[in-house]
Amino acid sequence: MEAVQARGTERLILRIGAVSATSRTVLTPAGSAPVNGVRWTLKEQGPPRRRVWRRAPTGAGATGSVQLTVTVHGPGWQHTEAVGLVTREEVAAVRARVTQARMLALRSVVWSPVAVPGPAAEVSGEVAAPAR
Repeated sequence: MEAVQARGTERLILRIGAVSATSRTVLTPAGSAPVNGVRWTLKEQGPPRRRVWRRAPTGAGATGSVQLTVTVHGPGWQHTEAVGLVTREEVAAVRARVTQARMLALRSVVWSPVAVPGPAAEVSGEVAAPAR
């Protein structure tokens, strides 16, 4: 597998396993795309619920671990990162990173420079005849 690195002077802002993001680009082993061209999915699968009438002895069974998967969808590619069994606190930390990545996409759309035509672009060179 090829190592994924930021290009130029872009600084890595966040990392979830093999998925990295800069302020402009999301980088994965499957491909890269601008942050506003990527969709993030977070899937949690908790321990199976126990039936009330079947009580397990103390200390048996799952200890609150959650199976966590982060999927990044880009134009023409998809990458799934299995974070693995994590505690509820670690789930909150990964959720915060995914939210941060989504906010990077929002910032890139909201704060992108807008092309405003200058005065020279508005002048066509023709003079209108006065109204009679």
